[in-house]
Amino acid sequence: MVFEPTVFVTLAVVFAATAWWRRESARQGIFTVAFWALAVGLVLVLFSILVYVIQNLLA
Repeated sequence: MVFEPTVFVTLAVVFAATAWWRRESARQGIFTVAFWALAVGLVLVLFSILVYVIQNLLA
């Protein structure tokens, strides 16, 4: 479960690369996409840890 955020980091890199070529304001697009992808990744990490702790408490 902890490896799910790597998907969002990979998507951030891909979207950043495409935004670089498509937009004149490439830097803003890259940083916005990367920020949101990393934020979602961090939320997934915290959620995975929470689920792991809850499963151990119930076991």
